[in-house]
Amino acid sequence: MIKAEIARLRREAEIRTKVDLDRILEEYARFAFAGLSKFIRIDQQGQPILDLSRCGPEELDLLAELRVDGDGRIRRIKIKQLDKLKALEALGKHLGLGENAGNAPPLLPALAEHRPAPAAPDRPRSRS
Repeated sequence: MIKAEIARLRREAEIRTKVDLDRILEEYARFAFAGLSKFIRIDQQGQPILDLSRCGPEELDLLAELRVDGDGRIRRIKIKQLDKLKALEALGKHLGLGENAGNAPPLLPALAEHRPAPAAPDRPRSRS
């Protein structure tokens, strides 16, 4: 009876806040798999150039810091992404990976009930 009441209150909170497990995992995945390619381009001399023209609010939300020092011809620009490693670790814990795998909730079956996993994009293989 207590478990049922906790579950009911949790469902009400999810509806009220529009925050549920899927949304949290989607945000972790965005942080975990984000790269700098949305924020920079490489010029003909091989130098990185800050280019935010292709960024929407969702991409800009991936940045923890954007700092521009100086004005005029010489500027120093620093961008800092949110911590990818923390996001990957959190995703791994939820998926039952790592040392706490025995204590992890059965998330994969729960997610499978909601919707199929998206297909992984084709990525070029690095030459090592």
